[in-house]
Amino acid sequence: MNVELREIATLTQRLLRPDQVALDETERDHARHRVEDAAYAGSLDDERAKTTLAHVANARTRGDLRRAMRVVPGGAAPSGLVNALRGVSALWLAGTAVQFAIWTLISLIGFHWTEPWWLWTLVTGPFVAGPLWWLTETYYRPAPGPARAIGTSQG
Repeated sequence: MNVELREIATLTQRLLRPDQVALDETERDHARHRVEDAAYAGSLDDERAKTTLAHVANARTRGDLRRAMRVVPGGAAPSGLVNALRGVSALWLAGTAVQFAIWTLISLIGFHWTEPWWLWTLVTGPFVAGPLWWLTETYYRPAPGPARAIGTSQG
């Protein structure tokens, strides 16, 4: 499988099956810091924090991590958010595919070019799925740090 197909597979997997996405170390470190912060703030006792840290270390997918982080207040993406992302993405992609197939049949059977009206669905779908994806990603990725001005010295 070439690189472009892998990227498409990864994108569709992140949209349609977000719980099956493999974890990377950045996500695991972010989860560890969230557990440690919750323990420091008193939201988790030491034993529960140690158990959660062990589950985070053993997590292989985002679904595993989400199940491990349920005990941390605000630590796991809500099921409703994940299901909304899956549902909206499935409707968007399936709707675009059906419209493209119908458009192709109309163009081939009628022997004339019809404007690609299916592009409206293809282009506007990310405006609905994008915010849901971004909200889901915020549970797994740390917020970006402050940007430094160009030309500032290290120090």
